[in-house]
Amino acid sequence: MKKKVALQFLVVLGLVAILIPTAPSSKVLRGIYGAEVGMKWVAVMEALRIGVCEEDLMKIPEGFCTVIHDSELFRHAYYRFDSTGTLVELALTIREVRGMEATLREIDSTYRLKLSKDKAVVRDGAALRIAGNKLLIRVADFSPRQARVPRGPTRLSTGH
Repeated sequence: MKKKVALQFLVVLGLVAILIPTAPSSKVLRGIYGAEVGMKWVAVMEALRIGVCEEDLMKIPEGFCTVIHDSELFRHAYYRFDSTGTLVELALTIREVRGMEATLREIDSTYRLKLSKDKAVVRDGAALRIAGNKLLIRVADFSPRQARVPRGPTRLSTGH
């Protein structure tokens, strides 16, 4: 009987050891103000209606940007949409006062992402990476049409 209880205890202990470290991985930074990558334009605008005032929205060629007033980590958010109206990239400008390293430490401790300037982190359909002074959050779609590498620059024929 004691062996059975000991075995059950070891099994439960093993499950706890496996499940606890993986629990935070279900939580990932996918957006701001309720707008997340992968959402359609209308849903993004509806989510932002609550937290962002219209005067803070500025149009850019691929979408729009907004000032972030209530964040200690970020000061601007750039929303980029594809031709179907899906939010495919969200670029968050890191506050200079706070600093890159302090911001990365806070994001890493909150989301357990281990972000660095050298590599991207892909989790739950989102790819996060640092580019300059921005945290880029993109849709991580690995379908064959997205995974193709575009052809590099080609020379134009001059007829010679």
